[in-house]
Amino acid sequence: MAGGHEDDAQLAGGYTMRSLRGEDVHEAGQVYFDAFSADSVATGIPANFNLASPDAGRAVIASFMSGPSLYYHLGAFDGAGKLLGAAFVHVGSDCDAHGVGPVYVSPEASNRGIGKALMRGIVEHAQKINLPSVRLNTSGSNRKSFCLYASLGFRPVECTTSFYGRIEPDAGIQAAVSVGISTDGISTRKMEEGDVKACGEMYSKGMGYERENDIREMLTTRPEGCWVATTDDNAVVGYTTGLFMLGHAMATSEAAWVAAISRAIQEKDGVVGCVTIPGVYYPRLINWALAAKLQLARHNWYMVIGDYQKPKDGFFWSPSVQH
Repeated sequence: MAGGHEDDAQLAGGYTMRSLRGEDVHEAGQVYFDAFSADSVATGIPANFNLASPDAGRAVIASFMSGPSLYYHLGAFDGAGKLLGAAFVHVGSDCDAHGVGPVYVSPEASNRGIGKALMRGIVEHAQKINLPSVRLNTSGSNRKSFCLYASLGFRPVECTTSFYGRIEPDAGIQAAVSVGISTDGISTRKMEEGDVKACGEMYSKGMGYERENDIREMLTTRPEGCWVATTDDNAVVGYTTGLFMLGHAMATSEAAWVAAISRAIQEKDGVVGCVTIPGVYYPRLINWALAAKLQLARHNWYMVIGDYQKPKDGFFWSPSVQH
C-alpha cells in the first residue's frame, strides 16, 4: 500500500513532482543505485554497503510501494518524464516514529535544488498529517545532506556507527569473551509470532514508542533474520529483526544484545549487511564489533523533527537506517 502526490506539481527548474507509480520502479532502482554509488565515491563509504546493485534498489522501492506498511513518496521528473530523484517517508498509523528514506537524486541532476524540493515536500506532508516524530539517518561524511536536513528543521540527536562485513560465523561470541561480555545463561532461537508482543513491549519501554507492528511485519516478510535471546525460563530479553539497513535490535543487557546479534551472524554464515551502534551509550559494543573483525562502514547523524526520547538506561538499542 502506498501514497503520494496524485497531481503533478510543476516547479522552477523545469521539473515536476508526483508520486511514483508501478512503471517507475525499474528506473527508480537504477537512479537509486547511481546516486548512492556517487555518494560512495564522494564520501569513501564502501559501495557494497550503500547498495549492492540496481536490482537491490528496485526491490527496496517495490517493497515500499506494495508492502503492508504505508509510505508517502515523491519523485522528481524532467520534461521528458525521466526520473531525477525520489524520497520516501513512512506514514503508517501503527507507530509514532516515522522514518525518512531513501532520499536520492541522480548525479546528472545534482545541484539543481531537487533534493531540497523533495525533502520539503516530505516535511510539509508530515506536518499536514500531524506526524509526531519524523526521523532519518544521514552519513556523517555527507556535509551537503546534513546541511539540507538541518535547514528543513531536523535536529541531530544521536551519532551512531554502522558496521558490515563477512566474518567467521562464531566471531560474535568469541568477540564477546575478548571484551568481557558473558552470555552464560542466555539462549537464542528463531523469533515466533508469540514473541512479537514481548519484543514490542521491550522496545516501547526502552524507546518510548510502539514498534510491535513493524516487528511483526519483519517477521512476516523476512523471518530468516529474526532471532530472540531468552533466559532459562524462556523470557525474551533481546531480539533482532535482521542484519541489514532496515533491521533493528533491542535488548535488556549487553549480553542479550550480543547473543541475539551473534546468532543472526551464525545463521547468515558470517555475513553482516549492517549493524548500527550508538557508541556514546554502548562503547563496549563498539569494541565488540571491532573485536569481531567487522568493518566500519560509516558514522551517521540521527536527526529528528518532533518528539524524541533517548534510550532509557538498561536498554541496548540498535536502530535501523530509518529509526
